[in-house]
Formats: sequence, structure tokens, C-alpha cells
Amino acid sequence: MNMTYTGRRHRVRVLLSFFFILLLNVFLHAAEVLFQLEDTFKGPFILMNEKYICICDSRLYRFHTYSRDDFKKIAEFGEKGGGPGEGFVFSRMTLYKDSIYINQYPKLSIFSIKGKLQGELKGPTDSGRYIPFGRDFVGTKYSNEHSRAEKNKLTFTLFNSDLEKKKDIFTIEFKNFVRYKGGKWVTLWIRDCFEAVVYDERLYIGNTDKGFFFGVFDKKGNKLYEINRDYRKERITEDYKKWRLDRFRKLAGEERWSRHAKDTIVFSEYFPAYINFTVSDEKIYAFKHPGKEDQELLILDLNGKLLVSKTLPLIQGGIYEGNNLCIHDGRLYFVRDNEETEKWEVCFEKIE
Repeated sequence: MNMTYTGRRHRVRVLLSFFFILLLNVFLHAAEVLFQLEDTFKGPFILMNEKYICICDSRLYRFHTYSRDDFKKIAEFGEKGGGPGEGFVFSRMTLYKDSIYINQYPKLSIFSIKGKLQGELKGPTDSGRYIPFGRDFVGTKYSNEHSRAEKNKLTFTLFNSDLEKKKDIFTIEFKNFVRYKGGKWVTLWIRDCFEAVVYDERLYIGNTDKGFFFGVFDKKGNKLYEINRDYRKERITEDYKKWRLDRFRKLAGEERWSRHAKDTIVFSEYFPAYINFTVSDEKIYAFKHPGKEDQELLILDLNGKLLVSKTLPLIQGGIYEGNNLCIHDGRLYFVRDNEETEKWEVCFEKIE
């Protein structure tokens, strides 16, 4: 991995973190509070399974775990640094069974719910973002990474328990999100969704470059079937572009905005078919791109049949990156700052 591309990856993460915080500033008025947090956060997001809740602060590098039975805090851990169990920037977290998998390129750190470091793995230098898939892992690999390249390739690869490559599963070729052109960094906003989700011993890969598309694979990386739905393409308007940039500038502040003003921000012609998705409760939940006041959620069965479309009165962190999507038992969970009580809260909205 060359240093130029590493810088580009960090640049994208900074932009996405601003966008995530922007979304968190518009709250769902009808949300119910699950429990109140006593800790202070700067950039929290939530992960959940049947037994545990994990709240990660992406800006303080701290991880907080709680029981789903009584919401009591189990542990708090995480340090900024380069030693064992420490890291500067993580690209993905996965809460799987009784362990937390934290991607800190180029290593994968595995912690217990109580914060004990259980192990660290290193895969090939051109791969990363590993998620557990049974006893194996699914990781991603980028190629054509030159900063001036028009195109890039993303390959989802199956690795064994030691992060040794077993086979390539699926490859996507797409227009570079961030590239260097004419003395400036050109950053593409409103990007396609290339995401992988593991559910019930199957792997679901979303690729909106192909439309409303999902590929479904078994534990050996063999393709079982595809979902390719018809959808109506929506053009990104000039008014929407202006609104997005104005909101970004207001949130970031003039000092931070000035750092990006020298860059060129471009938009695609159309919104992607969906901005992100998750799989839970025997359903696929696909989030369309949020508008100024609401967001559409499409709920499909596992074969891609549309069950219901819901309009949620929110723009909420959680629709952008897979780590932030948290749906269980027909509820969408998220973390918000209650300005009246000055406490952070774990909240949920019923979506079914």
C-alpha cells in the first residue's frame, strides 16, 4: 500500500466523519429512549447482537460494552497508539458472538466483550476490512490504486482463520472516489454502495454500480443467487448539492472548511439505488439516500421481494456506513445527544 493511497483513504474517512456527525444533528422526534449513558462521547455509533450492545467513539478511540438484559456497563477500553491492542484509525468494527473485531489497517485486533485482547492478525498488505464469516473472514482488496487513475477495482476475498487467502469471491470496477487531477484532489460525493454483510451463514454483497443489486454467497464463497430489482433513477439536483455543501460547511466550521476549499468536490449525476443496507430478522433493509427532512427505507425478503416501503422522518447517522446500521426485532437503534439533559442516549424507532 503506497503512502499516497493511504492519505487518500484517510481523506475519505475525514469527509465521512463530518457527514456522519451532520446526520446525527437531525434527530427523530418520535424516537423512544432505551437507556441513558453516563459517559461522554464525540463521535459514537452503535453495534448490537442478541446479548450485547457496543458503542464505539470513533474520535476518542474508546469502546463501551453493555448487557442487553439490564443495560449495565460491562467494560470500557481502547487506546490511541501503535502497540498491541492500540490503533489510530479503524475502518470497521464487527460485534460477533462474544468478541469484537476491530480493523486497524493493516491489522485485525480481536477483543473480548470485557476488553481483553484475544489476538491480532495481519493479512496481505493489499487487503483489509475483515469481517468474520463462520471460521473464516471476508476481506476487501483495492487495485489500480494510483492517485491519478480514473478507475479502481474492489475485490471481496475469502480468507481462512489466519487471514491467508482462499479465493476471490466478487470484483467491482468503479470510478475512483478520490483522485489527484490538475494539482487538486477531486472527491466524489454521493458514492455508490459497495458493502458486505454476513447473516445466517450467508454473505450479502451490495453493488449499486450495477443498480439495485445484491449478490448472495455461501460459506465457501460460491454464488447462490443474485437480486437485481428495477428502480427509478433520481437525478441529483443543483439545489440538493448546494444544501449538502452548505450543511457541511456549517458543521465543519470555517477553519476546517478552508482546508477542503482548495479541493474539488463533485457529485454523480444520479443518486445510487440505495446508500447502504443491512440484513436482519430474515429481511434486507435498504436505505435510500436521505433528503432534507426524511428518508425512505425499503424492506425486502431475502430473495429481494419488496415487502414494504417506509418513509422515516429523520436524517440519521447509520445509513451511510455499515458499522452504523443497527436493526434488531423491527427496531432501528442509534445514539443521540439529548441537549436538554446533556446526556447521551441509546434510542430506537419502530420500523415494523
